[in-house]
Amino acid sequence: MQRAALSAIILCSLVPGNFASGQTNPDRYRQKLQPVLEDLIQRQALPGFAIAVVEDGKLTYSAGFGVRNVKAKNDPVTPRTLFHIASITKTFVGTSLMQLAEQGKLNLDARVVTYLP
Repeated sequence: MQRAALSAIILCSLVPGNFASGQTNPDRYRQKLQPVLEDLIQRQALPGFAIAVVEDGKLTYSAGFGVRNVKAKNDPVTPRTLFHIASITKTFVGTSLMQLAEQGKLNLDARVVTYLP
């Protein structure tokens, strides 16, 4: 299942490069991306996931695929489904801190209380 989840993450992270056309038209995602994601759910036996595409700071496309609970097949994933993301937030926090450090907005050698008193 880890490989399948990784496939979904990689595919979703590549969406803007593969499907962007300079116009914000959600129909192109429904026509081109949605069938690919539906096929991924079937081939990789993923229970479900949600996706959102943001272009120029605006939500262009969002959709849910599959189910929230494999035991309750009548509980579909929607764009508003909440997921338990566990320790993956550590990666986001670490990346954000490194980006702030690169921009000179954060000193990695400073004490935490410098920023969070």
